[in-house]
Amino acid sequence: MIMSRGSISHSLIKTVLDVAEQKGASRLKLLSFIGLEEETLTDASSRVSLLKTIGLFERIIEETDDQLFGLHVGESVKPGSLNALGYALMSSQNVYEAYQLQKSFGGVIADCGKLSLRREGAVCYLAFTVMNDNMELVGPLNEMFMSMFWKYCHWITRGGGELMGVNFTHAPRGNVRQYVRIFGVEHSFSGLSCSLVFDSKYLSAPLIQTD
Repeated sequence: MIMSRGSISHSLIKTVLDVAEQKGASRLKLLSFIGLEEETLTDASSRVSLLKTIGLFERIIEETDDQLFGLHVGESVKPGSLNALGYALMSSQNVYEAYQLQKSFGGVIADCGKLSLRREGAVCYLAFTVMNDNMELVGPLNEMFMSMFWKYCHWITRGGGELMGVNFTHAPRGNVRQYVRIFGVEHSFSGLSCSLVFDSKYLSAPLIQTD
């Protein structure tokens, strides 16, 4: 049996709640559901368990009827959503250095999956998968992370790259045109892992705010 282990930082949960509120969900009810108060979201060291986060996403999707809520959270992530790590990533020399930083310290934001990078010739696979016996159940979270990684990287390089593909472990949750809008490519569903596929040349792409 695959158990849903791990947790997610309050900073990322705050972004989840921000997007949910924009879509008409009750922020107070959602905070009560996960046992938090607004003031506690500023505590960078505090976290929400993965099991509670899965329940939170289910509640939000039910309340907003947005089956692609995870994708929409991911494309709304900004540096503050990732605490100090978000700003550190912006100051990396290039995409590969940012990846190494994320791999080393990304657990402070979410430790419910393992970030990895695999190269096959000129093609790279950046993978991060939240695992569960029911992969459909964690589909919204996996969509959030794939969308988050892509949009954040696209943003800090000011659009300096294109994807070759995107892989998911679940079935499509809504209009496939929304996936294409966000990632710009066709998708593969119900696979073994979630990953972004891109040309390895982009690993050396410089970041616009190198420090």
